[in-house]
Amino acid sequence: MTVLQVNADIPAKASVLNCMQSGYCPCPRCKVKGLIYSMMPNNKDNVLGQRVGDSMQYSQFENEITTTKSYLEDLKTSQTLIKGAAEVCPKGPVAFTSLFVPECVTSDVMHTVYYGPIHDDLKCMLKDKILNQLFNNVIADVLWPSELSSRKLRSTSDINLYKASEWKNFILYIAVPVLSKFLLQSQNISANLRKQCENVLQGISALLLLMKDTVSEVDIGKSKELLKKWFDGQKDIFPHNPYTVKAHEFTHFPEQVRIHGPLQSSSCFAGENILNKISNMVT
Repeated sequence: MTVLQVNADIPAKASVLNCMQSGYCPCPRCKVKGLIYSMMPNNKDNVLGQRVGDSMQYSQFENEITTTKSYLEDLKTSQTLIKGAAEVCPKGPVAFTSLFVPECVTSDVMHTVYYGPIHDDLKCMLKDKILNQLFNNVIADVLWPSELSSRKLRSTSDINLYKASEWKNFILYIAVPVLSKFLLQSQNISANLRKQCENVLQGISALLLLMKDTVSEVDIGKSKELLKKWFDGQKDIFPHNPYTVKAHEFTHFPEQVRIHGPLQSSSCFAGENILNKISNMVT
């Protein structure tokens, strides 16, 4: 048996691949190393690979890419490490006969994009009352095409209850016109909120290029440029840690699309729908 694609949320994917879920070496596709990140001001005690701060940060956009050969070497190394050591991503062999790492590894759009860093950033930005009201005005007036109308988008007062399909519509179809209008028409936007709006627009633009029905090499190249601007621009403009594992996974989207096709083709939506139907049949 040959596995062409391993797609799941981050904990499930780590379980299937028998690799680190987070921490110092969380990524089977590259050699990124975690850095402890403290939310405390003037913190100068960031330490590689030791959980002494508030959270782990993955703030490098470019990292050495894992190859099938180097993955197998890391797999051998993992067998010689003391249990609990975190020097390589693999923890041990997997159950599959043939598993092409990293080519087979994909990020799940449902959890990594719609419940990912842009989701966190938008929730933070909605604390601005004027921006929040502008979102609600558009949500109340929008007429959805039939293919997007299965779940009506609720007011932002219910945003903590949004399903993934609602976040999809909010991020891909509502955020761009609202943020663009906000930047053009609002006179008294703080410098930081302006940076946040521009940053989120760069991230969404990169995603939309990778979600076209047919994605060209030009699209992939432009998307990578926008993702780098988005990624680097995240520093210091949001109160939360912007460089999480999910944010790191965004850096692999261009190559993922090159191998597996449009970004939305790697999604857990279908699988979760099937599980939901099975659950309803049982109950």
